[in-house]
Amino acid sequence: MATFLYRCPDTGMSVQGWIDDVGGDSDTESDTYTSATCAACGRVHMVNVKTRQVPGGGKPANKRAK
Repeated sequence: MATFLYRCPDTGMSVQGWIDDVGGDSDTESDTYTSATCAACGRVHMVNVKTRQVPGGGKPANKRAK
C-alpha cells in the first residue's frame, strides 16, 4: 500500500491518502481516479492516481509522503 498527499478542495489543507500499489502502464494511470475519505473535511474526494490532483482542487500537494 502506498501513501500520497493531495490537497483538499474544500479546506486547502494537504491530506494523506492511501492506495494499493498500482502497477502497469503509466499511460492508463493518467485517467485513473481513486476515492479518498478526507481527514480535513470528512468528505470523499476523487484523486487522480498519477497526478494526485482532485478535480477542481487547484494546486496538487507533494506527490508522495514518506
